[in-house]
Amino acid sequence: MLINKNNINKLFYSFLIIHLILWTLIPTLTNNNLPLDTIEALAWGSNLDWGFNKHPPASAFFLEVIYQLFGSQDWVYYLLSQLFLVTAFIVVFKFAEELFKNHPLPTAIIAGNDVIAKGIIYAAQANGLNVPGNISITGIGDFSSSESSFPSITTVRMRPNKVGVKAANVLLERINGDREAEPIRIKVSVEVKARESTKLITN
Repeated sequence: MLINKNNINKLFYSFLIIHLILWTLIPTLTNNNLPLDTIEALAWGSNLDWGFNKHPPASAFFLEVIYQLFGSQDWVYYLLSQLFLVTAFIVVFKFAEELFKNHPLPTAIIAGNDVIAKGIIYAAQANGLNVPGNISITGIGDFSSSESSFPSITTVRMRPNKVGVKAANVLLERINGDREAEPIRIKVSVEVKARESTKLITN
């Protein structure tokens, strides 16, 4: 189905605004505390360095600026995270538009996660492409909105619970045994959820 580019653009930016509002309000109203990563970054931000063992300094820097301006009001931290997410959506959308102006098109795109996949799908539709008729797009993560997207997003469902259990078991083994053991590689199976954004290609 070919969809008018102006309509897609309106839909895309409407989606961003609704997403920004909802995912600022919902955690503000339902969470008793900020996420641990945010609290950790706030602690780092009070003593800024050029880098940290987990993240570059930008995350702690922006949180520290927000803290200096707004104090401990939780809603502003959720708003900040969604502003970054919306910015990422727009960047992906613009990059994808440039990609779709080049020919020949790729057969398929595997996005780093379902959020990126959704932005690429919007960009494809805005450029008159049918997903999956002209190009297949898949994501990774199986987020809650992936199945209700148009088209629904084919994705790779990770198994974070299994990863957590295996990591905890390795940690316990190290605590109770050889703490100097060599690093090990653990493979955890994933599940492909085939939906409407991809099609089977036959020669």
